[in-house]
Amino acid sequence: MSGSPDLVALVDCGGANIASLRFALQRLGVEARFTRDAAEIESADKVFLPGVGAAGSGMAKLRIPHMGWNQVLGCGESKLLNGIPSGAWFYFVHSYAAPPGAHCVAETEHGAGFASVVEKSNFFGVQFHPERSGANGQRLLMNFLAA
Repeated sequence: MSGSPDLVALVDCGGANIASLRFALQRLGVEARFTRDAAEIESADKVFLPGVGAAGSGMAKLRIPHMGWNQVLGCGESKLLNGIPSGAWFYFVHSYAAPPGAHCVAETEHGAGFASVVEKSNFFGVQFHPERSGANGQRLLMNFLAA
């Protein structure tokens, strides 16, 4: 991938989604460094912190089982969603969600509205699985790598 970052770190936090994210990045021509080393993570140009699948009792108050395709509705300026229209479809698998807040740039509706994309400065987060979201997910990953 032309213009890709020098070092992309994929944090080894013992969670799920690591293989599918790594393969999605490889399809984009990016070889991510799988690491737990704090110095390596800190020196990386881009860092992916994959979902862990569970966050303990704190998430019990936010349970909304959601599995499948759903729309992401843009509600603010977004580097991640550049070139992706509001209403684009992404693949979700999650059991908790956060309400839209100050840094929410896109929402999704599933029983109630929740933040599906958040951005603040050079910190980005998504509730869905971009590596399993076809062309929209690939574009989002490319946008992140270029941000």
